[in-house]
Amino acid sequence: MVLQNTDRSRIDQVIQNLTKNLKDFSEILLNSNELAGSEASSSNAASKGSATPASTEKPKKKKVEKDPNAPKRNLSSYMLYSQSVRPDVVKQNPTVRPVDIAKIIGEKWNALSDKEKQPFIKAAEKEKARYDKETKTYKATLGEPTESTPTKRKAEQPLPEPVPEKAEKAEKREKKKSKKSSHESSDGKKKSHKKK
Repeated sequence: MVLQNTDRSRIDQVIQNLTKNLKDFSEILLNSNELAGSEASSSNAASKGSATPASTEKPKKKKVEKDPNAPKRNLSSYMLYSQSVRPDVVKQNPTVRPVDIAKIIGEKWNALSDKEKQPFIKAAEKEKARYDKETKTYKATLGEPTESTPTKRKAEQPLPEPVPEKAEKAEKREKKKSKKSSHESSDGKKKSHKKK
């Protein structure tokens, strides 16, 4: 196929237009990248203290400060087992990732019989008793700020003393007796309340 001069000139014009359009397009892209870079730096500056509308960003939740005087949580029987077995598992598998070590420990725990788990279950019960005891004393001291208590925390009112269970049961029995006696007549027979 032989191209005529008019066709060649027309093709040259199309190519020139395409290259011009490509140059324009590349300039637009470069300018938009520069603008995006400047916007990112301005948003970093905004997050450091400039006033910008907060409607586009989600407000961050404030982290609740943990009281340093609060008692440590109790460990479960599995966690106690994990602490005792972990050093041996790591020695046996030095190249294994921590996640996989946790999986191995979990498989070992599941393979144990109930009899083999008993020492860890008893230790967990002792841990729970310790935690409950420390929590009671901690809650009792909340009303009285101590030297190591952070100044930001407000002193809370002490918890009311719990009524012993025996006294509660005795009060409930007395209430039941008084209700029964109010339903009985003076001759000791129960009144019948019939609806009409």
